Amino acid sequence: MSASRFAVLPVGVALLVLASAVGCFSRRTPEADLILTNGIVHTLHGDDPPSQGLAVGRGRVLATGRDEEVLRYRGATTPVVDLKGATVIPGLIDAHVHLLGVGESLANEGTGGALYVDLSETESEEDAVQRVRVRARDLKPGEWVLGRGWNQERWTVADMPDKRLLSDIVQYNPAFLVRSDAHAVWVNKKALDLAGITARTSDPSGGRIGRLPRSSEPSGVLLDSAWEPLLRLIPPRTREEQAALAVRALRQFAAMGYTMVQSAGSMNRMGLIDPGAPAGAEADLFRDLARSGGLPIRVSLMIPGPSEAAEDLMRRGPETGLADGRLDIRTVKLFADGALGSRGAALLQPYADDPSTSGVPRMDQAAIAGWAGRGLRRGVQIAVHAIGDAAVRAAVGGFNDALASSPGAEPRFRIEHLSLFDPADVDPLVRSGAVAIVQPGFLVPGRDGPMEEKRVGEERARRIHAFGTLLQAGVPLAGSSDAYDRPPHPLAGFHAAVTRQSPGGLPPGGWHPEQRLTRLEALRLFTTGAAWAAFREQDLGSLEPGKRADFTVLSLDILVVPDDQILSTEVVSTYVDGIEVYRRERPAQP
Repeated sequence: MSASRFAVLPVGVALLVLASAVGCFSRRTPEADLILTNGIVHTLHGDDPPSQGLAVGRGRVLATGRDEEVLRYRGATTPVVDLKGATVIPGLIDAHVHLLGVGESLANEGTGGALYVDLSETESEEDAVQRVRVRARDLKPGEWVLGRGWNQERWTVADMPDKRLLSDIVQYNPAFLVRSDAHAVWVNKKALDLAGITARTSDPSGGRIGRLPRSSEPSGVLLDSAWEPLLRLIPPRTREEQAALAVRALRQFAAMGYTMVQSAGSMNRMGLIDPGAPAGAEADLFRDLARSGGLPIRVSLMIPGPSEAAEDLMRRGPETGLADGRLDIRTVKLFADGALGSRGAALLQPYADDPSTSGVPRMDQAAIAGWAGRGLRRGVQIAVHAIGDAAVRAAVGGFNDALASSPGAEPRFRIEHLSLFDPADVDPLVRSGAVAIVQPGFLVPGRDGPMEEKRVGEERARRIHAFGTLLQAGVPLAGSSDAYDRPPHPLAGFHAAVTRQSPGGLPPGGWHPEQRLTRLEALRLFTTGAAWAAFREQDLGSLEPGKRADFTVLSLDILVVPDDQILSTEVVSTYVDGIEVYRRERPAQP
């Protein structure tokens, strides 16, 4: 019956027809496209107990409940999957990764190290230099020798390297070697000469040029923005290569149980963020992948700033729901400091193991407030990288300054990598409504605690990775791996959050165990919490009727297994919109 014909019926007849139609439709059970039974389904919908089964229709959750309840949605051709006791959780979401860096790492592994020298297992500066020397022998003079993954804290002598030995051994090729935290780069004299960095070169804004002892001569270690000019001298990858690396990374995340990642940008080589990338380049790359059906899982893209690309996003405004919800572009990521490992994180007091420095501030409160205010007006989410307590204070202050001029706005600001905070800043942080993006997997303590404790001392270390304190105060948390090379075990962050221990069980009893999260709280970091951080809480993060059917099937129930079995849990399969995007290959039976 057309709308126009219905409109001329008498009111009583119309109501009778409408009631009859509603009754017919209410009795019709929609036919499922997929049903899963005989499992343990954690919906994360409030306090709902686990279900046995799940019904999916048209990419959405139709129902959860006992097997007989979900089987009511079975049609003549509906496939039914017997989970055989496996566990279903809402699709994992990683709130902060660097997709092209992950893709490059996977490609490097797949080619036997053809793209760069892997320095992650080096034991000393000399060991690293010898590995670079071997690579340089195969290059023409003037070609760049690239490497990444070195970490002086793992060397027999935990001192920062310098250019002297590297320059003596590698003389004819510029060397560019990225530290494991991606905030420090070690280079030789050839590279410094190409960039024109000399004893008379001043530290750039937001960066620091390391100096040799009792000298203004560059040491060869460059922090944060100081290495950006050299990065732009390295020949970039083609657009086709970048697309292939992004898809390779996304397939790997799908195999790890992730149904969505929030990528913090890495258009240049070595997984490094380059604010000097052409405006729109990264957004265009992912738009093209989305339109061509090339995104196996969902992506929320962050554009680094200040940059022309960030200004372009501000002008255009956010783009959300592209390719049926596969791609969002709505966030500008700013930098307030560097990292603790390379002593670039901005601290309120000097470093305990190097009182000569308090880190490298990269953006002050006023600048952050300016961007945050513009973001509120344009509907663009503002995220700030802030690891040290001084940087966190600048970010929180900037957010609250912006909110004061835009009361009633729903900003959902983000602080990326929030690690060390001052107690006085907790209440302002709560008032700002900012989401703390945390990396529990970075908490890898040895018998004497993690590296961060050495950097800031025992008293301040109590406020590093203090997830329990933040959660109790009412700060929204979202979990991430911050993967910029090969991503860790998908449950590494979950394990660290609930045990406060390394994978090997150190230290006994856990490092500051009072900060442990419950299993459910830890799982919410990578589901409901990460969905909230990406403005996707209405359709992702939990398995409720009407929400997207994004879910992960695990071999064990991580909410109840013993601690030592968490990291032996395997991803069986991954579904996006109710479609399987990954399935674990079973070994052939004899």
